[in-house]
Amino acid sequence: MYNIIATFKNMTDLKRCMKDLRVHPNIKGHMLVIPKNSSQHVEKEISGVLIKKSREIAPTGLENVRMGVFAGFIIGGLSAFLAVYFNTNLLNVSTITALAALAIIFYGAASGALLGFLIHTIVTKHSWFKNKEEAVLILQKLDDDTKELVIKNLETNRASKVDLY
Repeated sequence: MYNIIATFKNMTDLKRCMKDLRVHPNIKGHMLVIPKNSSQHVEKEISGVLIKKSREIAPTGLENVRMGVFAGFIIGGLSAFLAVYFNTNLLNVSTITALAALAIIFYGAASGALLGFLIHTIVTKHSWFKNKEEAVLILQKLDDDTKELVIKNLETNRASKVDLY
């Protein structure tokens, strides 16, 4: 097992390198991407994924995601409320149906919150990659037999600095 820390000056090279690492079937391990000049305050932007499990890397700044979740909750809840309100108002149904309608409204709000979370994560990922000029790629717990392959991939994708541990 070994770890690699590589610095990239260009985000397109970093994305190409991550894509190449995911495509190869023998490379297994963990991948982290952080900004070059990060501090403790920026540490919430660190995103970690398994190399084979995810296609994209997005920052996990949860304080920014709250707005997306809240907006999705409001939109989903209102749309479910309007759909249920028109149906129950036209049918003049009982209290049990009204309670079921409240459950449907809550379900609509919860699914809207998840949708808001996903949309906000996608938007943040694109803006995060565009704003960073230099980033550090950390590869952890890689197998020893893939060392030459990973180093060759990093050199091909123009990593400015590579450290092995």
